[in-house]
Amino acid sequence: MTIASTGRDSIYIVYEGGELVAIKLVIDFLIIPNNRKNTESIKIFSDSQSAIGILTLNWKSDNYGKTIHDIKIGILALKSEGIIVSIEWTPGHADIQGNELADQLAKKAAQEAEKIQSIPIFTKQDIQKGAKDSVMLKWQNRWDTSDKGRRYYAFQQNVKIHFQKTSRQLKYIE
Repeated sequence: MTIASTGRDSIYIVYEGGELVAIKLVIDFLIIPNNRKNTESIKIFSDSQSAIGILTLNWKSDNYGKTIHDIKIGILALKSEGIIVSIEWTPGHADIQGNELADQLAKKAAQEAEKIQSIPIFTKQDIQKGAKDSVMLKWQNRWDTSDKGRRYYAFQQNVKIHFQKTSRQLKYIE
């Protein structure tokens, strides 16, 4: 869970779903001047030691490169406006009021997310097949309606592509 406090009465709680993404959402929210009126410092609390290490100690991460970059740029933007930003660790599931509230909200969000239909996943092969099928349909339509090649059309009404693999290249065969 990630919790952000401006040191005043407001606490911004972000759902679980990737600590770095949650921290980015907090930074994106607080970059907007109207969301941080009279704010001199922002403390972001997270129970993810890896997210904190990545952002404060420059630990290496093979994932989320753009998210990490965006967070760091956002923190620099806030600092350039005189706002002190700190990211601190808080123990998870340790009866800390804000963290427990974040846990509850995360569980509720996870339950709501289960109700939402999942987005179909397309593989590279699905996209390639779709592109090929689309080209073949257009080619077939052009072949069926063209004035050219009518003698050959009498023998070959359907278009088709055959590829033959050689050791170094693919050769097109008519």
